[in-house]
Parts: sequence; structure tokens; C-alpha cells
Amino acid sequence: MKVLLVEMRKAFGNRWFVLSLCIGLFLALLSATGSILLYQETEKQVVEWWGLVNPLLSASSCFRFFMQSDYIQLGTDLFYALLPLMAVMPYGWSLCQEKKTGYLQNIFVRVSRIRYLGSKAIAAALSGGFVVLFSLILNCVVCSSFIPAYAPDIASVFNTGIYEFIMGSELYYNNPILFACFYLLISFLFSALWAATTVLIGGFLEDSVRLLAGSFLLLYLFGSFEHKIGIFLFGSGTEYLSTSPLVWLRGVAISGYTDIAVVVLWFFVLFILACILLAGQSRKDVL
Repeated sequence: MKVLLVEMRKAFGNRWFVLSLCIGLFLALLSATGSILLYQETEKQVVEWWGLVNPLLSASSCFRFFMQSDYIQLGTDLFYALLPLMAVMPYGWSLCQEKKTGYLQNIFVRVSRIRYLGSKAIAAALSGGFVVLFSLILNCVVCSSFIPAYAPDIASVFNTGIYEFIMGSELYYNNPILFACFYLLISFLFSALWAATTVLIGGFLEDSVRLLAGSFLLLYLFGSFEHKIGIFLFGSGTEYLSTSPLVWLRGVAISGYTDIAVVVLWFFVLFILACILLAGQSRKDVL
């Protein structure tokens, strides 16, 4: 437990955690500000043009403007584009850096390898997951403070972009709070598992910049390749099952349709990969 507490302090107390959190909070506030201004302008135009309050109130609900279900704001697009990087920036580089400086040789003399590496993976997972989760929650709080929580209606589907092929869409139109919480949960879990896996991969490398940039680009190449294959095979952006986290982390129509089975598979693969890496690192000579 002492080792874990030390790693947690290091993960949540370093400048890269602060930088990653600042980026996430800035993008969350940027998205919320844009959404609030859009809502106010929309309501103003409705009154000016028709002289009445918008009859389709669900299209202007705060739930539609949360980053989990937003597809308009630049801040939202940038947040999800940088999410894999924000998840690993806080502590995903630490094992690679400690190996490079020779710190691991000293710590393994005093602490069990499996306990130290496990604590580091947990610290990386929690710090990365916290950055993403806290930013998303802040966005939800700010949006709901200025935009009414009208009950969603299926009649506004063309405004929301949350169609039946979107994972959890039935939750949005029946219990939007659960819908928002569902996407908060999967965003946290993915960020945590992605950070834990990345930090353990770092034990095999000596360049932390290449580690973070490589994992980031690898995920983007996967998403781009999958999208092009889907378009080539089906000729439409909504008729293929999207397996890219860059798509299914968002609860709105972006590219392809999404399914919970894909999310579970991703979590399972990342968890198993992290366990394999942990076992391999616990036996690997650091010299």
C-alpha cells in the first residue's frame, strides 16, 4: 500500500498531470462556452422569427450540448481527438523515464517488481482517467448551469444526431442522465486502461516521447484505416460497425454505428494486454 501511495503522489503531483488537466479543462470550458452561446442565439432567433418559444424544446436541452453528445463545437472535437494523449500524459511516460535514468535498478532492490509495476500501472490508470473524467464532468456542470434540462424527444433526432444505431441511444430518449453517465464511465475506463497499458509498454522502451506519440498515432492510424475500409466495403459512413475508440467514445453519429460488444472487447483486450505486460516486466532484466 505504501508503494501505491507513493506512486499516486507522483502521478497526481507532477507537472505533466497538471498540464494534461489544464488542457482537458480548457477544452471542456471552450466547448461549454460555445454551446451556451449557440443555445442563446438559437432561442433569440426563434423568438425574433416566429414570435414564440421554440416548440421543439428537446432540441435545445442541455443533454444535447454535453460533450458526450455534441458534434458541433470545436472544443469537443479537439477534446476527443486529444483524449488518448491526455490519458497518458499524466504518468504514462514514468516507467520509460525511470528505466532510462537507472532509477528502476535501485527501486527493484528494495521493492518487489510485481508490486512496484502494479502500483505504477494503477497510478497511471487513475491519473489518466481522472483528467478525462473530471473534464467531462466540468463540461456537464457548466452546460447544465446555463441551459435548461428539457426532456429529450425522438422528434428532435435530426438535431441531436443520436440515432438508433448509436450505442445507448434508447437511454438518451428515456433517461438522459444515465446516457451521460454511461459515456462518462466508458471514457474513464478506456482512459485508465489505455494509460496503464502504455506505461507498461514503456518498460521496453527508452524514449518517452516516442512512446506517447507512437501510441497516439497508432490509435489514429487504426481509426483512419478502419474508416476507409468501412467506406470501401459499404459505401456509407453509417452502415459499418465502427471499432475505433475515437468513434464509440462519443454518443453521437460520427462515423459508422457503435455497439457495446466492441467496447467490452476493447476493455478486455487492453486489460489482458496490461496483465501480460505486467508479468513480462516483472521478469525482465532492467539492465
